[in-house]
Amino acid sequence: MKIVDLDKPQVEPLEFRDRSFIDRVTQDYIRQFKNLLTAEECQEIVGMYRHDQWQTVEENDIKVCDVIPIKPGAIDDLLMDKFSELMYLYAKDYPRAASFNVDVGYTLVRTTMEHYCPIHHEPSGNSITAMIYLNDDCEGGELQFFNREKTESSVGGCVIFPSAFMFPHETLPVTKGIRYSVYTQFK
Repeated sequence: MKIVDLDKPQVEPLEFRDRSFIDRVTQDYIRQFKNLLTAEECQEIVGMYRHDQWQTVEENDIKVCDVIPIKPGAIDDLLMDKFSELMYLYAKDYPRAASFNVDVGYTLVRTTMEHYCPIHHEPSGNSITAMIYLNDDCEGGELQFFNREKTESSVGGCVIFPSAFMFPHETLPVTKGIRYSVYTQFK
């Protein structure tokens, strides 16, 4: 997994986690970027929706998370700019990804200790998934791939990866506090 700090761009990745049990080519397609959003922008997004009506997502009678769609306006515009930047950076490494230039909108996700999102993959039809972490005053709730590879969960950090059966992932349980993130998919 390649991790790039956008506050300190450099030619070489900040970190590259190599695992012998995962095919290197597959692993390369999971990208993480630090500092896509500032801490202030993250706080603004969470603050704008914290007290709104959340919808609980359930799968097979299991509470997966709570969600709320981001409404048109300044936050939506900010997220469109940032997710577009993220997709541009991803497409620089994978030019074919540039054809997936339409996102499905943005969803604010809230994960608490009562939620559980087991290992799964995204349904076909969605090509690339992206997520930005909005807070770190909690424990757990990170995205994990292949039952082993945990993503970096710093404020404003993000992960982008193909939506396919080759990238099984889960959201690890939150053990303290509330994890907020914002999510989209590109088609």
